[in-house]
Amino acid sequence: MPYDPVYSFRMPVGIREALERIARKERRSLASLILKIITDYLDDHGVAWIMDAKDEKRKFARRKLLLPVNWKRRGSDELNTAIARDISVGGLYMECRQPAKIPEWDAESGLPEIDLYIQHAMMPNPIHIPCIMTRVNVNPQTVGISVEFEKLSDTNRMLLEELFIKTA
Repeated sequence: MPYDPVYSFRMPVGIREALERIARKERRSLASLILKIITDYLDDHGVAWIMDAKDEKRKFARRKLLLPVNWKRRGSDELNTAIARDISVGGLYMECRQPAKIPEWDAESGLPEIDLYIQHAMMPNPIHIPCIMTRVNVNPQTVGISVEFEKLSDTNRMLLEELFIKTA
């Protein structure tokens, strides 16, 4: 969704601090949280707000799927399991059950780097893809994690396209 107009408004310090605490807890930016609050409000009141598909900023087509995947924080041996919900040659969205062990990060250390492993019945070994977490949505029963593929090799790109993205 495009973000062309910029809005600036004043709010009481207590509200701003409360929103910042929630944003940290949900591992999202303050702007993302405020946008979510606004879109949820619009949805609750039946106000249409969804943009045309032509306005979408994604660089690659995404495909919905349900696929078990494994991931671990780079440098860690602890393997986590998730279900991939959609995929493109640029990234993937997956969900883990709560309680999930999500890596901590801050502005200084940057977003967590993870190693993603995608298995397919046609392949003896999983596809290993280095990734960067770009978003984490913490819900009562699940944790949604968006990742961007980092240094995707031509071979892995071809495998992803043939095995997961182009298939019906």
